[in-house]
Amino acid sequence: MPAAAAAVGLGYISTTLAKPAVWISGLALDGIAGTVHWLGGAQLIGTSIFGTSIADLRVAMPSLVMVLASIAALALAMLAAQVRRTRCAAFASLALLFGVAAWIAFVPLRPRLRAGVMEMTAIDVGQGDSILLVTPEGRALLIDAGGLPQWMHSDFDIGEQVVSSYLWNRGIDRLDVDVISHPHADHLGGMPAVIANFHPRELWISIDKPVGELAPVVAQAKRAGSEFQ
Repeated sequence: MPAAAAAVGLGYISTTLAKPAVWISGLALDGIAGTVHWLGGAQLIGTSIFGTSIADLRVAMPSLVMVLASIAALALAMLAAQVRRTRCAAFASLALLFGVAAWIAFVPLRPRLRAGVMEMTAIDVGQGDSILLVTPEGRALLIDAGGLPQWMHSDFDIGEQVVSSYLWNRGIDRLDVDVISHPHADHLGGMPAVIANFHPRELWISIDKPVGELAPVVAQAKRAGSEFQ
């Protein structure tokens, strides 16, 4: 930013002259950081993911039409910004760009599924299991979500990086049912990310009472609005 550049340049001449520019730069940076933190903590209200912060909003892979529309809207906004005399066109192009972004974020996609077909897909999660079942009626059920064994120490989240990525690529943004076959780390470890990203309507578990590592996962699903069975 100009104030920061001025602060650096004046600093070579005199620290006293540089102080006003440093102060202005500090205010600008605080404003930017505050805006980012505010947006990150702001809650989405009135959507299917009620209570989710903007920073946690995730969307499925858009269709080719929406990708091309986004590129076109961005190109129009950049072109209009270069022509200073056409402010109306600039505002219109920005409105179009925000409209496309809102469409991608909040309008549900049609999942890429085969109508009338029972589908079973084994997602490659290494050790452990994660199986996507799709009924002929289009209901999506996920059985387990992989995970790393307890003796492995890694920040890699299979539920986020593998399972969620596959579901998004299929255009799935909401699961009908999550199933936890048994509470072992290589079946359960990726489930928190899946619940956070896809807010399943129902959660099925194979034991009567959630205990141990299963308890916080069930609690998270309940907070996300899942019916517990």
